[in-house]
Amino acid sequence: MAKKGQVLVFENVLIFTAGVAIFILSYAVFMVYQNYFTAVGVEDQLGAVNEYVKSYVVLIAENDANATVTFKIPKEVGNEHYTIELTPDGVNTTSLSTGVSSFSTMNLGMQARGKVPSTRGKITLKKEGNKIIMRI
Repeated sequence: MAKKGQVLVFENVLIFTAGVAIFILSYAVFMVYQNYFTAVGVEDQLGAVNEYVKSYVVLIAENDANATVTFKIPKEVGNEHYTIELTPDGVNTTSLSTGVSSFSTMNLGMQARGKVPSTRGKITLKKEGNKIIMRI
């Protein structure tokens, strides 16, 4: 037969174990939601950077003469560095640490190319004839 003191200790250990299990489960659920909302925020911000870069590409493409334009971009999006790639199809921005990306289509009828990291905080677009080149 169990003594009264042993039952109290056993009950307290069970209550403590249940509390730790609830804490771990709550922490895991919170981390999943935090990672999801961080990814959504990064994707939205990458889309905004895409549209910003795209506006400068369209601006320089409409210029009749050869031209060069340099503009600033955010060095980080969601505390992550990213790369911007210009192709004839559009602008693609990809986070380096999470791999989240955003693509904006563009139909200029011109050759466009270039891939730059965001670490410098600026981009230079150069139009030469029927080509647009993006570089740091």
